[in-house]
Amino acid sequence: MAVREDTLEFRILGPFEAFMRGERLEVGAGKQRALLAVLLLRPGEVVSSDRLIDALWEEHAPASALNSVHIYVSQLRKALGNGHLETRGRGYLLALEPHQLDLGRFERLLGEGRELLAAGEAGRAAETLRAALALWRGSPLSDFASEPFAHGEIARLGELRLAALEERVEADLALGRHAELVPELEALIREHPLRERLRAQLMLALYRSGRQAEALAAYQQGRRMLAEELGLEPGRRLRELEAAILRQDAQLDTPSRPTDPLRRVRRRSGILIAIGAVLLLTAATAVAGIELAGGDDPGLSSVSANSVAAIDAGSNRLVADVPVGNGPTSVAVGEGSVWVTNALDRSVSRIDPRASGVVQRIDVGGDPSGIAVGAGGVWVANSLDNTVLRIDPQTNREVQPIPVRVSPTALAVDGRTVWVTSAEERSVTRIDAVTGRVVDTIPTGSLGRGIAVGAGSVWITDGSSRRVVRIDSRRGTVVETVGVGNGPTGIAFGGGSVWVANSLDGTVSRIDPGTNHVTALIPVGEGPNGIAVEAGAVWVSSEFSEAIARIDPAENQVVEQITIANRPKGLALYENQVWLAVQASGAGHRGGRLIVAANGWIQGSIDPTYMSWGGTVASLSTVYDGLIGPARRGGSEGMQIVPNLAESLPLPAAGATRWAFRLRHGIRYSDGTLVKASDFRRAFERALRANLPWEWYG
Repeated sequence: MAVREDTLEFRILGPFEAFMRGERLEVGAGKQRALLAVLLLRPGEVVSSDRLIDALWEEHAPASALNSVHIYVSQLRKALGNGHLETRGRGYLLALEPHQLDLGRFERLLGEGRELLAAGEAGRAAETLRAALALWRGSPLSDFASEPFAHGEIARLGELRLAALEERVEADLALGRHAELVPELEALIREHPLRERLRAQLMLALYRSGRQAEALAAYQQGRRMLAEELGLEPGRRLRELEAAILRQDAQLDTPSRPTDPLRRVRRRSGILIAIGAVLLLTAATAVAGIELAGGDDPGLSSVSANSVAAIDAGSNRLVADVPVGNGPTSVAVGEGSVWVTNALDRSVSRIDPRASGVVQRIDVGGDPSGIAVGAGGVWVANSLDNTVLRIDPQTNREVQPIPVRVSPTALAVDGRTVWVTSAEERSVTRIDAVTGRVVDTIPTGSLGRGIAVGAGSVWITDGSSRRVVRIDSRRGTVVETVGVGNGPTGIAFGGGSVWVANSLDGTVSRIDPGTNHVTALIPVGEGPNGIAVEAGAVWVSSEFSEAIARIDPAENQVVEQITIANRPKGLALYENQVWLAVQASGAGHRGGRLIVAANGWIQGSIDPTYMSWGGTVASLSTVYDGLIGPARRGGSEGMQIVPNLAESLPLPAAGATRWAFRLRHGIRYSDGTLVKASDFRRAFERALRANLPWEWYG
């Protein structure tokens, strides 16, 4: 492609390169070069200074980090010229057209290739996909492999390249090039032995080359590997392909249009039919939209706030909209029911999924945050009361409050063990579900907003360090930490993988428990939180996109996006339905990140509740919000108390000892979590436990 005289060109699919008018352009080195790479990964998007600092230094940013970012941007502006790098508020935008970046050209060609393949134009699809793959010159972002921001991006880009390879192989299979594909597919499987779509393509290429026995041997090899390494059987689609080979199904012969043995498979009159999925999914999405908008069934836009909704996983239809308590948050399934915590009215609602109605509201007190079902009970983390409650599903009564450490947050049940995290203490407690006895408490260093069990391990998310902590469930010891995306919260285990919702960068990380490495990074929408896995699908609630995403684990990409209109939170799967908690929509107050620099030793915590060291209150009051605050004015006016997070000041009354404050609507923390009245209560109780000198505030 000829480069216009006024056009920049960048290449990141291999060693980093920059060109101006076709000649190599020097853009600096080190962190300055890395900052440009971060912006190139988000062309046309405003990237905040805080995000740039996190990408370049993570938790080890120097006190001069912001000033360094300003210097790097200034130097890049001089190198790039023509106003390509713009300041937008507290961030920066790199204005580029897609053709100016090799990644942009690759993604465009990949999309075109998929469309051509779905339309039956295998020849043009193969040519287009080869052109896309020719843009790769080696490992992506290879110059930045040691930079914090690059780890997840390298995995994501590698996944894109592998997906393009699979699509190109699919086109070549449709063109009858099966014999020449066999050695290439054998090499790819040696590199990606657990990739079921590649194995299916090899089986099909061997079968069409007259090598039926070898095709079946390839299946058995994959089956043994899955059983030995993960204790799993091959996926349904791979098993059906083996059965079709055994009966020498005529539909497996070279088709007149491209087929994919691992895409949506169905039987008609005993014949296995493999369908090109891109066109099919597009058509299915359009049909689903028509069905939801018309007829007697309500559309998803009618999902009400403070309810638990059910979506049919096959048709994407809304099949239930059940009003529950105030602030539904976490959802669990078990004992023939759907259970949801109502954080703002301190209750749990039990729903009959067949009758689509609440059968019992159970007061639990405190501040219910997490919920799990198993070992004959329903277990609720009461973060304010520092207890885990056991509800008897036979009587719908609380029968066993179990004292635990500070602020229990999330729970999971594994056999006769209940695992519960503490965000405040950064630990996980193990409870014997039969006796209700705390067995031990394991330090993890993680916030533990999400917890899951699988592969003989307990998996815990830590939003503060962008990692997942893995605990050996038998020994009760931390055995591994895995770096994931930004702000990991929800986590689930299924299909031989660990799936992590990264709330701050809008992605889901897929972890291979055999290698403890991220094998895919999948964009899903803003604020992913709840996540659940079933055979052939991963469901994710994207809170700030107000949508539910469905990931095809065979493709590692979103294949459905269902708009909810309100904010989906936790979700769980019951039979063929997705049940999700829904809260009211609304934008609100968003915070930022606090960095404290001090020349001397800091006595105590920088937590504003506990701080007592001189001079800090004044400095932190500029970044921490309270119910009320001082409005500092010069001259004779001095300082006046005004409402801050509260809507108004209460009226003074002689001898009054109780004051009522109403919070402003829609206030959120920096991670998007809604600020609740119970948060202030917890802060006051923590301050009382710390024996702070309250008269000091008077």
